Amino acid sequence: MQMRDVRNLIVELTNSEKDFLIYILDKLIKAKGYKLIVLRDQLVKLGYADKTIRNVIRLLAVAEIIKHHSTGRKQELISVCGIASFYNLIKELGVR
Repeated sequence: MQMRDVRNLIVELTNSEKDFLIYILDKLIKAKGYKLIVLRDQLVKLGYADKTIRNVIRLLAVAEIIKHHSTGRKQELISVCGIASFYNLIKELGVR
């Protein structure tokens, strides 16, 4: 997926999905080796809906920016696979 397509998808995100996208990108920037274990229960406690979490992770996976693997029912391992697209998305959203 090209960056132009990702921009179109970002425009269609709800405010909560965009907030979560910025949150997850910030966490991936700070994570060692750009790998992160996402615990859905903790994110729900922070106020993010399970549907929002799934939609954003799916968006990033379809855009080939991340790979995700379920390591359990309520957690997923997320790792950056498209580093150039990852940095372009960070720049587009103004994360950092």
